[in-house]
Amino acid sequence: MDEASEADRLKEAFRAVDKANTGFFSRDDLAKVFKELEAWSQEDLDELFDAVDPKKTGKVNYTALINYIFHGDDDVDEEGGEEDSDDDDADAAAMLEECAELNLDLEQRMTLDMWTQVMSHLDVDAGEAETMYRYVAKELEERGERTARGIPVREFLDDLDITVKDHESLRHLDAAIDAMLSKKAPPDTHQHALNIAVSSLALELRKRDLPASEAWQHLQASKGVSHNGKVVVQNTFSNDKSGLVQLVDTYMRQPPLLPAAAGQAANRDHC
Repeated sequence: MDEASEADRLKEAFRAVDKANTGFFSRDDLAKVFKELEAWSQEDLDELFDAVDPKKTGKVNYTALINYIFHGDDDVDEEGGEEDSDDDDADAAAMLEECAELNLDLEQRMTLDMWTQVMSHLDVDAGEAETMYRYVAKELEERGERTARGIPVREFLDDLDITVKDHESLRHLDAAIDAMLSKKAPPDTHQHALNIAVSSLALELRKRDLPASEAWQHLQASKGVSHNGKVVVQNTFSNDKSGLVQLVDTYMRQPPLLPAAAGQAANRDHC
């Protein structure tokens, strides 16, 4: 099987697991898969994921990852320098062309409420969506740009790790915006937020070598569970702490594969 066919086969395999159709998986989930397939060190995995997630958001576009594995980093020259302005112009033109085909308006302004709804269709909880929105708004305001009427969609592309080559990600984003504008109901966000929070909690306990029985006590001190996630867990299990322990124990033994756009608020790099 040639490289192109193998790359396509892997992309199809990832799409089959990506039930929420976000185009992303978390670094932690991908690391588990890679380590099960081969003896990867964490250092090697960090280097690999950094290539397609340079801002260390914690989410990895699996199409970009597979392209990188098979084709290398086409956006950086052999000397390690940035691509020249002609390449930048070509990429910008290609991005505009792709968006035109999708009828995706990169200049469309998003209010916080609109962006939160868009992100809900990409399985990102409201707390994380607000964190991203305020982070981008702060950057724009520091550049002297106004955000009172909303933020253009194009300004979120870097934080979403969407580049000109990420056609699938652009389609996911376009579909989410269309769903927001047509007021379609998002997926079961409560259940998804609960899964994210409990999975993050279970991962922390495993790393600290703590038993599942300490899940409730550890919840408030957790740095990996977002504020919204803590609220969801508390509301769900306040009268059933043993239920939380059982679920955490299950996730510690067999972690679920969650979309990567989830659970990143606490890990956002503000540098």
